[in-house]
Amino acid sequence: MELWRRVVLLGSILAALLTALHADLSPVVIVQPVDFAAQQKKEGSYLGVRLMTERNERLAGLPLHDYIAEATKGRLFHVTGRGWETTAQNAAGARDPGALAKDWQRRLPSDRHPLGVLFFRPSVYLKAQYRAYSDDDFHLGSGFTNYPTPPTGFLYPGRTWSPWVAVAGLVLYIALPWPKRPPEALAYKRWRVVLCDVAALILTVPFFAFPFLI
Repeated sequence: MELWRRVVLLGSILAALLTALHADLSPVVIVQPVDFAAQQKKEGSYLGVRLMTERNERLAGLPLHDYIAEATKGRLFHVTGRGWETTAQNAAGARDPGALAKDWQRRLPSDRHPLGVLFFRPSVYLKAQYRAYSDDDFHLGSGFTNYPTPPTGFLYPGRTWSPWVAVAGLVLYIALPWPKRPPEALAYKRWRVVLCDVAALILTVPFFAFPFLI
């Protein structure tokens, strides 16, 4: 039983770490307002350099209404309903996180990206940018490097309940029957046993956890 007690404690801590570090790479939908007037002025610009092609020159010279029609051709959908109004208002106000309700703040990127975008799962049908991630977005030393970074609840969904995995292991460690020793038996006191187990845990967990962190 003493062996199983330690196995349960160590296993629960390692399971909690794995759960917290597991990244959900399923696609997301990014929502943000579009300033077509500013976008038209930047036609042909890339990394601060403006290279005008025939198409870019034509788009830059269009009236704004025609430019919007051209840019959204085949991709613009008119929708109605209070739910859409709420979504549009929050997307427009995403640059000021303090103005968003708590259930909307969890959709903000976790890297404080200046664009003020909102994240959704693709089960919600929106006029938005569809973004997919892969293992190539993780790099040694810097972790996840794709921007804007999805909220923690999106990228690492297990972190909200991984501490409970560790707590469950600790509870089992305490709840499992302790051995009954005769009064005159030579044995460590229970607090010494627990202290040794904690020390062993501190030495063991980082050794196995570092490869996953890297």
